[in-house]
Amino acid sequence: MKEMIKLGLILFLITAIAAGILSISNELTAPIIEEVEAAAARGADVAGELIVGGTSFEDIELALLEEIKEANDKVIDVVKVIGSNGESLGYGIRTLSTIKGYGGDIELFVGIKETGEIGGIRILSLQETPGLGTNVENASFKNQFIGVVPSKLFEVVKVASSEEHEIATVAGATISSLSFTSSVNNAMMVFDSFLSEDSSGDLVQEPEDIDLEQQVVPGSEKWVAADDDLINKIADQNNQFVDLQLAYNSSDEVMAYVITTWSVIEGYYGHIELMVGVDLEGAVTGMVVLTIDETPGLGTNVERSDFQEQFIGKPNILEFQVKGSANNDDEIAAISGATVSSRSFTSAINNALEIFNEIINQ
Repeated sequence: MKEMIKLGLILFLITAIAAGILSISNELTAPIIEEVEAAAARGADVAGELIVGGTSFEDIELALLEEIKEANDKVIDVVKVIGSNGESLGYGIRTLSTIKGYGGDIELFVGIKETGEIGGIRILSLQETPGLGTNVENASFKNQFIGVVPSKLFEVVKVASSEEHEIATVAGATISSLSFTSSVNNAMMVFDSFLSEDSSGDLVQEPEDIDLEQQVVPGSEKWVAADDDLINKIADQNNQFVDLQLAYNSSDEVMAYVITTWSVIEGYYGHIELMVGVDLEGAVTGMVVLTIDETPGLGTNVERSDFQEQFIGKPNILEFQVKGSANNDDEIAAISGATVSSRSFTSAINNALEIFNEIINQ
């Protein structure tokens, strides 16, 4: 018995010492790691990526940097981009997104020339869904910003437009597209407000962001994660379930449930993931597509408001049915040429209603 106690004490001491060494090591190495990462983001190749011809960076005045960061808490750093002859070519603005992506904030290093033209964009931090949200890294998406001298902030649209300030979303990754674009817009706001010598002042009027919370549950004041026991209970009973949050009104009362779920029926290229609001009467309040990989211009039309509005505000519907045309409250008119996608989308709504009716509301 004494030997067992002695062995336990020895193991405890070894573990405590190892933990202490690790903690001290982390404290000592963290600043070094930060310096290395900062240096890597300031290499000559990065300068050339932000603005063609850039070879190095130069710090702006500390007082100006502090003023910018005090006014804009998403800004991490602002530097000048310097050419081979020592001339200033513009600025590199390192910023987080103002709209969170599916995996959190997206961090970009945005190059803006003295003329206000977007010179280049380097992604520094991205945690989006591989093969979907990570497609914002593709040149076909990023190049929509490059070379533009914007007169207004960029807006994300579903379909490519001739308007240079409109950015076509990555198919199946609307939230990631919005997040990426908000980071570029934030850099532009900083340039227009603090760095441009001939700012018109027009750019600072930011277009209305798509408020995902208001789109899913209009009138909600805050969302709170549901109790872990309830989440685990739903997950045990429903394979398509992803997450549950509670939406509160201004009186701090629960007004709806926000259910994230995959479709039960596969779409043309896979399952569709939705975030669905369901009020206390069991009526759908709104929805946002989180993941979709359907045919652009056909299956992706399930994201259109005229299709989605068919589900909203109808209490006591246990299951929606997809039809060629809708004649009753529980019938949904399919997207022309995209019946499979319409059924997949509808099955996700139905799954959210099933979760509410059979588990949450019991």
